[in-house]
Amino acid sequence: MLDIMRENAQSWIIKILFAIIILAFVLTFGVSSFDDKGDPIFAYVDDDPITRQEFDVALARLVENLRSNKQFTAEMLNSPLVKQMVRDELINTRLILHEAKRLGISVSDEEVYKVISTMPAFRGPTGAFDQQRYEALLRAQRLTPAQFEQDYKLEVLKHKLYALVTKTAQATPEQARSIYDWQRETARIKYLKVNTADFMAQAEVTENQVQKFYQDNLDKFQKPLTASFEYIAFTPQQLAALQQVSDEELQAYYDAHKESFQQEEQVRARHILIALDETASPAEVKKAEKKIKGILAQARSGKNFAKLAEKYSEGPSAPSGGDLGWFGRGAMVPAFEKAAFALKKGKVSDPVRTQFGLHIIQVEDRKDAKVLSFDEVKDDIKDMIAQDKASDRVSDLLDDSMDRLFSGMSLADIAKELKLDVAKTPLVSAAQVQQVFGMSPDTAETLFAAAKGESPKTPLSIQGGYLLAVKLDENPAAPLAIEKVREFIVTELKKQEAAKLAEAKAGEVLEALTGDQAEQALATYSKDIKESEPFDRKGSIKGLTQAPQLAFAVFAAEKDGWLPKVFNAGDGFVLANRIQVIPAPEEAWDKEKNAWIQRATSIYAQELFDAYVKDLHANADIVIERTDLMN
Repeated sequence: MLDIMRENAQSWIIKILFAIIILAFVLTFGVSSFDDKGDPIFAYVDDDPITRQEFDVALARLVENLRSNKQFTAEMLNSPLVKQMVRDELINTRLILHEAKRLGISVSDEEVYKVISTMPAFRGPTGAFDQQRYEALLRAQRLTPAQFEQDYKLEVLKHKLYALVTKTAQATPEQARSIYDWQRETARIKYLKVNTADFMAQAEVTENQVQKFYQDNLDKFQKPLTASFEYIAFTPQQLAALQQVSDEELQAYYDAHKESFQQEEQVRARHILIALDETASPAEVKKAEKKIKGILAQARSGKNFAKLAEKYSEGPSAPSGGDLGWFGRGAMVPAFEKAAFALKKGKVSDPVRTQFGLHIIQVEDRKDAKVLSFDEVKDDIKDMIAQDKASDRVSDLLDDSMDRLFSGMSLADIAKELKLDVAKTPLVSAAQVQQVFGMSPDTAETLFAAAKGESPKTPLSIQGGYLLAVKLDENPAAPLAIEKVREFIVTELKKQEAAKLAEAKAGEVLEALTGDQAEQALATYSKDIKESEPFDRKGSIKGLTQAPQLAFAVFAAEKDGWLPKVFNAGDGFVLANRIQVIPAPEEAWDKEKNAWIQRATSIYAQELFDAYVKDLHANADIVIERTDLMN
C-alpha cells in the first residue's frame, strides 16, 4: 500500500452496491503461482520474460469479461484469436514499459494517489478519499490495493508515453469534415424480406441427414468428464470465519472511526431513457425530445411509471421497469444526480440530457444522511477485520499444509490439525470448477488430470488465493445417445433447410424485380415491399436485424436501385432497393465543428500511437516459448 494513502486514509463505510471501473489493460503484477507445470516462461521481449502465469491470469480475466456478453459463444472464447489478443497485449505492455524507461518516463506513488484519491467511487460521505471504502471495493473485485495500484500506475505510464508521442497530432478542419460527412450520411431503402420461419413446414429432414449431423458434431454431443474433490481453500474469505475478533476490537475500531460510519443521503429511483448520441443532429434531438415529452405527459397523468419504462425505455434497466435501486451521490453522472436528488418522493423530473440520451426520473423513496450505530455496522466491521487477519495467514497456513501433505497426511487430517475447514464437491465438470473457484482453464485441467485418490503436486491458483484438492471419484466423458439429442438435431436441420428455401425464394424475387418483366413483378410484390427510415453506416435499420452487410452494401453501391444480391438478416433474407443517399446536414456542421475536430484529432492520435507501438514491435527481439498455448 502506498505510504501516502496510509497517511490520508479515511475510515470504513457500508458496503457499496456498485462496481469499480475495470482497467482497459488486462495485466496483473505481483500475482504468483505454483502452477507453472515446470515451464514458467511464456515469452521473452528483449530478454524480459513474460511468465506463463501472467498469460494464464490475463487470459482468464479477458475471457471472464467477454463471457458476460452473450454474443460470445464458448467456441469463440476458446479460439486462438482470443489467446492471440492476450499475447499481443502482454507483449505491447512490455514494449511500452521498455520505451518509457528509455525515455526517462516514470510514475511516482504520489501521482497514482492523486488520481485514485479523486475517483468518486472511493470518496466517503465528506467527499474525501475513504481508505476503508477503497479497500472494500477492491476486495469485492478480488483485488488487493497493491495489484490495483500497480495496474493503475501502468495506465498512467502508458498515458504519459501516449501524450509524448501524440503531442503534435492535430486534425485539420478538412479531415474532421470528411469524418463528419462519412458518419452523418444516411440512406433509405425499399426492401422485401423473406422469413425463414415461413418455410419451416416445407423443410424435410431424412434419417441419413440426422445420422450425419450427429456424427459430424459428436464432439458437441458429449457428456463431459466429471469428478468430485475434497479440498481446502486458502482465501481470506474462507479463513475469515476461523479468526477471532473480540468485542473490544470491534468497539475500539468503531470508536476510532465513528465519524466515518455515515450513511450518505440516498434515493431510490426509476428512469426512462431515450437514447441519443452526444453528437446527434438537431433533427435527431428534436425527435427524441418529442418522444420523451410524450412519455412524460403520460407519467404525470398518473400512468404507472414502471410500466411506461418497460414499454418505452431504451436503457438496460427497461425490463425491470427502469429500476435503479438505491444510490448515493457520486454514483450517477452529474446532470442525472442533480435532478434525482432535487426531486421529492413520488415526483417525476423534467427531461434531463446526459451523454446517454434523454431521461425522465421518478424518485420512489429517500434516505437522509445519518451516522450508523455500532449495532448496525459491527458485523461489517467484524468481517473486515477477520479478512484482514486471514490475509496475513494465507501463506503460512498454505506452507504448513503443504509440508503435511508431502509427509503423507490426508486433507482431513491436515484440516483437523490446523483447524481448517475441509469440504467436498459433488461430481462437477471442469467448466463448473472454473466458475465456482475462479480458476483458469489450464489450472482446472491440472486438477482434473490428477489420478483418483491423488492431489496435484502443487497448490492451485484460484480467485483470491489457493486450493489444495484430492480427487475422490470421476465419471469419464461419454457421447450422448442420439435419441437424447434427436429433437435438437431435427430442429437445427430444419432451420438450415428452411434457410436454403428462403434464400432461394429471395433470389427468385430479386431476379423477377430486375428482369424483363420487372414492372409486372413489382405489381405482384408491391404489398410486401416496405420503405425504411433513414439509417447510417452503423447498420441499425428499423424493422431489420443482424444485417450489417446490407448496410455496408447500400452505402458502397455506385447508384440507386436494386442491389445485385440478397442479404442474410438473421431470421430471413432481404433484397433491397436503395432509393436515396442523404448527405450529412450542412446546418449542424458549424455548431459541431470543434467537437468533430477533437474527435478527428483523437482518431489521428490513436493511429499515430498504434503505428509507434507497431514500430517498437518490429524492432524488438520477441521469442514465444510456449507457442502451444496459442492453439
